[in-house]
Amino acid sequence: MVHDRGTNRVLDREVAESVLREALRSGGEFAEIFVEDRRSNTTSLDDGRIEELVTGRERGAGIRVVQREATGFAHTADLTARGLREAALEASAAARAGGGAAAIAGFTDVPPMPHVIDVDIASVPKTEKVARLRAAEEAARTYSGDVRQVSGSYADSTRRILVANSDGVWAEDTTQRVRLFVQAVAVGDTGMQTGMDAPGYTGGWEYFDRVDPEFLAEPRKWRADDIGRFMLFIGPISSIFDIATFCLMWYVFEANNIGAQALFHSGWFVEGLCSQTLIVHMIRTQKIPFIQSRAAWPVILTTACVIGAGMTIPFT
Repeated sequence: MVHDRGTNRVLDREVAESVLREALRSGGEFAEIFVEDRRSNTTSLDDGRIEELVTGRERGAGIRVVQREATGFAHTADLTARGLREAALEASAAARAGGGAAAIAGFTDVPPMPHVIDVDIASVPKTEKVARLRAAEEAARTYSGDVRQVSGSYADSTRRILVANSDGVWAEDTTQRVRLFVQAVAVGDTGMQTGMDAPGYTGGWEYFDRVDPEFLAEPRKWRADDIGRFMLFIGPISSIFDIATFCLMWYVFEANNIGAQALFHSGWFVEGLCSQTLIVHMIRTQKIPFIQSRAAWPVILTTACVIGAGMTIPFT
């Protein structure tokens, strides 16, 4: 989970305290500041050419001051101490001028929302982001000779926010979002057709552990021959594990008599459960599981818990 702490805050605590104190001193009974810092990256590709590579940043703060029934609000893009204090004065003036109390409660951190970010997108070089986009473009283009044009885009954003008020609330949060868009135009016997897909994900670069760009770029339909290939490869592989388990239980654990049949059954049960559970990671991707493509953490944790529980059952 990515959260900025210490010196790398959206806004220093000392600055926030001085701004809130200024808002109260100028006639407010309650004051609150909201700060947002958003960074974005966008890459556009058309027919193999990078058409656009844009990086942007937006920052700003809003200050709210309440005096009895009146509420004043001011916004500024200047996040310096001086710029924020000027906005606080404007908000106070809009609420009510006068000599309000200047005391504020000590800040108490509010736990952030559970926005899990395994790999910060800011740590990934732009060349790697372009490479993922090109992989999707190449997969779409080579899918069929009828494909005439392929375009796509990659976009990510990082949003950091802070809310602090005179009651002592201090809440920070960081969210990231990633999106990959692919569009293909094909010309065939039925004329021109356009297909597209644009999945998005709230999280970091681990998004590409969940989505293979090549798989995204190709249209999917039910194919009976896929079942045949699945049986051809998975069947013999499963048999290898079965034979290995049989030999292990028979020769190593010496579960080769009637008195040890419970041990043999337990070993066979554990092996069957593990192989059938791990197959989830094989059918979710065309790449090598765990090495070239890793499933989402909830899937990994779920399969690990199932295997752990299954290995515990024989001991109960």
